[in-house]
Amino acid sequence: SRQIGFAKEKLHLPEDCPVISCFEAGRDGFWIHRMLEICGIRNLVFDSSSIEVNRRKRRAKTDKVDVKALLRLLQRYLDGERKAVS
Repeated sequence: SRQIGFAKEKLHLPEDCPVISCFEAGRDGFWIHRMLEICGIRNLVFDSSSIEVNRRKRRAKTDKVDVKALLRLLQRYLDGERKAVS
């Protein structure tokens, strides 16, 4: 919670700015999701099949690529595109 406050201050965001996180569902289960929700952080868990990939194009599987894909999916969801995570 202190780290979130520091980040908001550094980014010049108001204290009441909502914090939203997401992650890809995996073997860690939902304990991380429950912990974040208890801390007041809205969290979304996305199924890996919801993350768009170009099946014809070979691509490196890296955390950086995964984060960008998750951010695009999260933005589409928050913009109201509910089919983004179907």
